[in-house]
Amino acid sequence: MNKSENLETAQLKFDEAKKLQSNEDYEPAIAIYKSLLRENSYDKFEVLVGLGACYFFSNSIKESCECLKEATILESNNETASLGLYLSYVESEEYDLAINEMNRYLYSNDADLYRDTIVELIEEIKRGNAIEFKEKIYGFATKNGIVIDE
Repeated sequence: MNKSENLETAQLKFDEAKKLQSNEDYEPAIAIYKSLLRENSYDKFEVLVGLGACYFFSNSIKESCECLKEATILESNNETASLGLYLSYVESEEYDLAINEMNRYLYSNDADLYRDTIVELIEEIKRGNAIEFKEKIYGFATKNGIVIDE
């Protein structure tokens, strides 16, 4: 098989994994993503994000964190990967790591996908939860033009 055929085959596999993932058929999607990683035949970042999402939605949170952490190392300014890692940390009750990941991303980037998360966290703080993160969350809100109604 020549290089062009390899790329076409890898694209077909990736598309199949995405289709399985969107149909919530995570185990076969995971197998395809892992195969693409082993073969090093498709964009590693894209595969890691897809694999991380499949692990997350199949409740394999540790594996999700590992994939998405590696994805954020490859593309540190990608908000989808960062938010996925944040959510994986929250799901594993690693709140300090979650806030640190949000801080890492938002330090250098504006919030788009994170906007809803910041608003939700402000509401939690108003209800008396997550108080230990109030200063950071309010700082994220201010930096991103999110109004805080007390």
